[in-house]
Amino acid sequence: MLLKKGDDVVIKSNPLISIIMPVYNGENYIKDAINSAFNQTYKNIEIIVVDDGSKDNTANIIKGFENKVKYIYKNNGGVASALNCGIKSSKGDYISWLSHDDVYYPNKIEEEVNELKNVDEKTVIYSGFEFVNEKLELITVFENSSKTEYRRLNNNFYSILLSDIGGCTLLIPKEVFNNVGFFDEKLLCVQDYDFWFRMFRYGYKVKYIPKVLLQYRMHGKQDSNSKKDFLRNEGNEVWINMLKNINDNEYQGIFFNKYNVLSKIKNRMLNSLYDKLIKFIDNELEIYKENNRQYYSKNNKISIIINIYNKDDININSIIYSIIKQDYYNIEIIFITNKSINIESNIEYKIFNPEVNKNILDLINGNFIQFINNNEILLKNKLHSQINEFIEDPSIDISYSNFYYFDKDNKKTYPQLESLSFNEDKQFEDMLYLWNNPIYIPLCSMLIKRKLLDKINMIYNNDYYIVMQLSFYGKMKLINQYFFYSIKNIKITNYYNQIENEINNNKLILNRFKDYILVDDFYLYRSKFLKDYSLKNTDKKKCIPFKIDSNISYLYIYIFNIKIVLKRSKKLIYRIFFFLYMLLNQNRKNK
Repeated sequence: MLLKKGDDVVIKSNPLISIIMPVYNGENYIKDAINSAFNQTYKNIEIIVVDDGSKDNTANIIKGFENKVKYIYKNNGGVASALNCGIKSSKGDYISWLSHDDVYYPNKIEEEVNELKNVDEKTVIYSGFEFVNEKLELITVFENSSKTEYRRLNNNFYSILLSDIGGCTLLIPKEVFNNVGFFDEKLLCVQDYDFWFRMFRYGYKVKYIPKVLLQYRMHGKQDSNSKKDFLRNEGNEVWINMLKNINDNEYQGIFFNKYNVLSKIKNRMLNSLYDKLIKFIDNELEIYKENNRQYYSKNNKISIIINIYNKDDININSIIYSIIKQDYYNIEIIFITNKSINIESNIEYKIFNPEVNKNILDLINGNFIQFINNNEILLKNKLHSQINEFIEDPSIDISYSNFYYFDKDNKKTYPQLESLSFNEDKQFEDMLYLWNNPIYIPLCSMLIKRKLLDKINMIYNNDYYIVMQLSFYGKMKLINQYFFYSIKNIKITNYYNQIENEINNNKLILNRFKDYILVDDFYLYRSKFLKDYSLKNTDKKKCIPFKIDSNISYLYIYIFNIKIVLKRSKKLIYRIFFFLYMLLNQNRKNK
């Protein structure tokens, strides 16, 4: 039976899943692997074990499973050849790879098959995983939605370049192998990355499940430990080839621009064997940095957009004076207004009236944009300092700063730095869902590359909407200096009310980014979190005497808001708190 999504055929209901298990001398771990495959909660599976010429007791252990698995013996040819052999012998609609020393969680296949209803037939599913030791004791967890934006994890090339994609977490439509070919049997160590790249270059997409569904066992007899020279040579060649075959638009989709992507890869690979890759990246970074320096040294005009649209108490001349005092002069001034204005200074300016004119971009000649609202005053070194930041740092699209304002007693008030900070890998989500701190970044603090305005919808008198769009499309960087102030009290708590209003009522952000926000329960949960966010929680968090949360890998214990994290283990203290968690969870269900 075929399931349909609109008019497009997506998947078969209850598809047959072929679990392919290549093994070579795996007598110590093969039994655990087979059991984890056989004990899947999803039952329409076939298990194919390909013995790649084992010389130990592997064959006898596999034969002990009798009719539970299909056993294939072949002469030793490497993992790629064993995988290809198993895939060619399979009958399934989808292929799932399981290394002989790794272990599936019981719900691995079921979770991924359930996700198929949310995607089309050209999508590959993958998930988080754990590193465990020989005894299956937890070492660390790679469930990257906690530190990376979900849209990145669903980006084909991000998933293989920056996401530590676990090959055995993938669920792959079998048709991929007919279209792309099979694993390259000449490669002994990086045949997986070579194949993933060819698969994504062909046009297949990925969908990430933010759950841990695999245990990746670390032990001394792994191929990566015994074949370091092969790994170095193959890895250098495959990775350099991948980076050469990604275009600028794809680099932007991965992480804003090529410079950012290469910098991140370098940081991750510094302790790897890939010496030639590091040299290649260093050379590319230097070329990119020099080109950036030359371009923005010449193309650095700033369009200052002063928004006084529908404003009565206009403070134009104070704003203009703060612009004249700048130690930067390559500027143009554009007023957004529907009224006549009176300026004391003899300066040139343009007028944009949203009620008459269609697109403010038609008036802008600058390479950078500075927005100013009424009562916002620029400090002297703002424009010059931020332009220099762009010239020297090719990674950024938006520079923003600290600021201060005057309270009701006319006293300078400085916001906490935490309200300006976020995780750069979760920039958009941090701001949208208040992950770590209530974040307030005024539009006036920003200097913005002109190209970003081509991507956003301008709605005047709604700074939040503009800032959120900018955080989605451009990499932001904080300069911890004071570059502007407001002569009126900025009530930051009102900003959170505005966030709630935009997300839950006007839905501008939800509509603008529905493909990234509404497609997953993960995001709906965060939307509910924001909806429940109140001013009393902004100013003073509610104290909870005792609470336990859990995922597969950790317990999170809260005692009067003190957070204690316990890694999954067989220790008595973990077992006690896990029992309490199960008990509390059962009580909640009963209620």
